[in-house]
Amino acid sequence: MAKGTTFGYQNYTSSIDNRSGLERFEAIGHPGKYIAVQDIAHNTTTFFTGSNIGVGGFILQSADGAHADTKLTFTGGGMTTGVGLTAGVFYEFSLKKLTMRNNSNAKAKVFWTNSNPGTKLSDTNNAG
Repeated sequence: MAKGTTFGYQNYTSSIDNRSGLERFEAIGHPGKYIAVQDIAHNTTTFFTGSNIGVGGFILQSADGAHADTKLTFTGGGMTTGVGLTAGVFYEFSLKKLTMRNNSNAKAKVFWTNSNPGTKLSDTNNAG
């Protein structure tokens, strides 16, 4: 988009030139399906509820997370463990809660979707 571009419809116009990169995405929408990522540390329980809602993807960062002590709770109900999951594979899971096992290499990444307009990158980059 050229600098100075103004969007308009009938008598309404809005310029996005004076907004920062993130503000532009918030104004016109994020182009991808996943808009933010968060590292989840070992031996933690993270809830994806309230303002933290909208996780739609999950990756185990090492095989140490594929364990019975890693627990995934889904937004529609039900829970499973990390048994049978493969490190490095992207799982399109809608998570309500994630508990990572107590092993120094048991880490994960969760990905936020466009479904939560309140989620901002600054809210989700608290790496563990």
